Amino acid sequence: MEYKIKTLDFKYENLESACDLLKDLEEGKHTITCLDLSHNTYYPVVFAQIVKRITHFTHLIEINLDSTLSCLNLDEMVEICKLISLFVPKTLKKISMSANALSCNIPNEWCDFIAECNDLEELTLHNCGLGHDGISKIFGALKGKCIKLKVLDIGKNRINILNKELGKIVNGFNHLLVFKMAHNTVSEGLNDFLGEINHSLDVLDITDNFVDELDGLKNILSKNTLKEIYLRDIKTENMSDVLKIFLTNNFENLKILDISQNDMETEECLIFLMEIVKRNKSLKKLVIYDNFYETEYETMFLDLKILMNLQGKFVDEDPSFIEEILIEKLSRI
Repeated sequence: MEYKIKTLDFKYENLESACDLLKDLEEGKHTITCLDLSHNTYYPVVFAQIVKRITHFTHLIEINLDSTLSCLNLDEMVEICKLISLFVPKTLKKISMSANALSCNIPNEWCDFIAECNDLEELTLHNCGLGHDGISKIFGALKGKCIKLKVLDIGKNRINILNKELGKIVNGFNHLLVFKMAHNTVSEGLNDFLGEINHSLDVLDITDNFVDELDGLKNILSKNTLKEIYLRDIKTENMSDVLKIFLTNNFENLKILDISQNDMETEECLIFLMEIVKRNKSLKKLVIYDNFYETEYETMFLDLKILMNLQGKFVDEDPSFIEEILIEKLSRI
């Protein structure tokens, strides 16, 4: 059974405020398999009572604690993480703690707890401000462990710097299928990091990082299992060479390719894109917004759009911008 907390953006500051929640957890200790406490704040005095009930859960395999710590101070955050490590069952298969100010001060006890979840398949730590030091601390604890991990999302953590050693640790997750590290503006060591990852991934997202060298990217794209590839805003001057990778490898399973917000304002790039679409009949979605083409290439761009629309969807407008327009229109109804 899934239990999702009914409140949203509520601060549980004392035990009185959490009476109903604690009662629900007590009653669900033998039935709750997925626990969603996201988008609320729990102060340590309350969270201590929450985890003391969770520790008796007999079938818990998934926990969602997204956006639960960001309103706490550093000491409170550390205390919550230590409570998790002490009381939450290590039978978890899915852990999500995104949008929390974990930072590099995340306690070693929490890192060790994650490493001891031997059945862990999905770990989502998106937008936690971990930085290079925080990621290094977590990966250090996970080295040689969590071998069942299939999904890893470390996006939007301001990592900035990566290296071969961290790449080797990721490569040690033998069953990894989905790897997301978007919006980390990695400007140093990305090539070495990607060069160490030899998995046959289904999904790869390296959006908003600096791809200055291509050897590492070629390595991770060399597998023909990829179904979704996100290379948005990879800050390279060699997009034509990036596109060539898709012409020298067989991407027979590729369904989504996002190469938006890159410098591809050349006839050569458009020719390569046309060829990529022609060769990859499995491709169902090509995302290519914020790539501005001169008037002389408008006809070629239109031809590309028509060709892609014959086999799938051509996205040349920012989806988030379209969503904002829809929200604005709905607000006026």
